[in-house]
Amino acid sequence: GWPPDDDPIYKNPPYGDAFVVFMLLTGYGLKPTPQNMPTPPGPAGPDITMIAVILIIALVVIAVGIYYMKKK
Repeated sequence: GWPPDDDPIYKNPPYGDAFVVFMLLTGYGLKPTPQNMPTPPGPAGPDITMIAVILIIALVVIAVGIYYMKKK
């Protein structure tokens, strides 16, 4: 949490433009915030092994088809 926009620290910061340093060192205007919850895992994707097996089977079927087409 940051101080409101009309807070005097923005107008006359004690450390020049580095009012964030002042806020961190003194704790001025900082309020604890709840810890972010981890994001839930996404949906499971397709199984890579199953896709590889399907591609190999398709390649074998195509190769056998081409072989028999040339044989005729």
